[in-house]
Amino acid sequence: MPARGRRRLLVGSTLAAGAAIALMPVDLPLWTLVALLVLAGLGLGVGQPLTMSWLAEAAPPGLRGRAMSLRLVGNRTGQIVLPSAAGLLAAGLGAAGVLYATGLTLGWAAFSARNLPIDSASS
Repeated sequence: MPARGRRRLLVGSTLAAGAAIALMPVDLPLWTLVALLVLAGLGLGVGQPLTMSWLAEAAPPGLRGRAMSLRLVGNRTGQIVLPSAAGLLAAGLGAAGVLYATGLTLGWAAFSARNLPIDSASS
């Protein structure tokens, strides 16, 4: 577990990914866009194993499979609903609207998760 706690790492990485994605439509030099893409990938990549370990630790031993399945259902639902909603924005704002919506959604998710009890004894 990270020295600063899972919640802080999850919220920080999600905020970093959201900010990086929201800045991508801005007219920036190529090297800056590459750095933003790396930051977004790193921020998004931290969340998956972190939430899996948190869920495995939090779920009762006999219900871990069910908890993992519910997490997967939530992920798949988001993969259907969010792109559809982003498509509505893209109709009016173009591709930049999708990136802005994604960045805003990640920021909202990080803000919402700031008080989750996902840290063990230390936070």
